[in-house]
Amino acid sequence: MKKRLNTYIFYVLGLIIAALGNTLMIKAALGQAPFNAMNYNISMVTGLKIGDIGILFNIFFMALQILILRRDFQWLQLLQLVPGFISGKFLNLFMYDLPVTAAILPGSYPAALLVFLCGQCVSALGISLVTSADVIAFPCESLCKALTGKTRLSFRFYRTMCDVSFLAAALTIMLFIGNTNSIREGTVINMLLTGTLIDFLNRKLCEKYIYRTKIQ
Repeated sequence: MKKRLNTYIFYVLGLIIAALGNTLMIKAALGQAPFNAMNYNISMVTGLKIGDIGILFNIFFMALQILILRRDFQWLQLLQLVPGFISGKFLNLFMYDLPVTAAILPGSYPAALLVFLCGQCVSALGISLVTSADVIAFPCESLCKALTGKTRLSFRFYRTMCDVSFLAAALTIMLFIGNTNSIREGTVINMLLTGTLIDFLNRKLCEKYIYRTKIQ
């Protein structure tokens, strides 16, 4: 019981850490991960907070799962909304309400790059804590699994298509409202480094130390 409680604690901590990392990357204004880039641009148009937009999309992904799975959908799967809600609310907290992080505004390119790279590493740590805990998947990942189960295409294909769709949506919005710095060199860096960093942290930190009692 204690081991499971520790897993839940580190899982929630991972969600919060990932939200902080995403905030730092957004504040750096050098580009963001595809999903965050789309949400940021929608925020620029609607005035809604970025985290709230993420929560709404997670609800949308959940609705699509229900339509696809129908009778195979288990209502316990609604718990997928929990990590999305926590991530969204803490992203709002770090972005808009917490003075220490809300006031971050790099004054030069080297400073912005440093903030971005710090955010990239912090975000990867948070994601590693979440994925290694193997507690509750995010709605987007669960939607991709649902689609994989109904077709012959792989999970990787659908997950990649999601990122492509997020980028396309972000770019489309930029065509109408102008450059928002949501897609830049940082987007490329994020797509190249995230998987490698998460894999490294999974092996060297989470599986070896934090969750070692869970996997023994």
